[in-house]
Amino acid sequence: MEDMLLPGSSPEKLAWMAGFWEGEGNIYISRRVRSSGRKGISGHYALKVSVVNTDRELLESFTTFFGGFIATQKSKKIGHKDCYHWILAGGKKAERFIRAILPYLYSSRRRAQLEEGLCFISSTCQKPQGFVRPLDRAEIEQREGHYQRMKTLHV
Repeated sequence: MEDMLLPGSSPEKLAWMAGFWEGEGNIYISRRVRSSGRKGISGHYALKVSVVNTDRELLESFTTFFGGFIATQKSKKIGHKDCYHWILAGGKKAERFIRAILPYLYSSRRRAQLEEGLCFISSTCQKPQGFVRPLDRAEIEQREGHYQRMKTLHV
């Protein structure tokens, strides 16, 4: 576990972040797949990790250690607090987050979600940074398999 420590972090801090994510967070694969006429099917799949809370300060520690950003959702109801969403997208950043908190998780279901996230990252992050091209049918099927497995882990 020592090798997962980040500058300024401690096992206690990572355990706190893992517990906070386990209770208030989410991991999912976003998907945009569409037919592109003569070229067949085009697709985009992205792994995202998030935490939602009404206390922005708590979420800032996630941004400090792992990057990402915090989005604000203004409350539409009088007397209700605004809601903040910490969002981390992208393979390498998400992998760093997952590997840092995985040893501290309690729930086997949440652990399985993160492990599926790691499988998705390892199968999709082999391309050079900034490399963009249409996915072939085999790649779409592989990513769709990860997408469907992640969905079943959220039931």
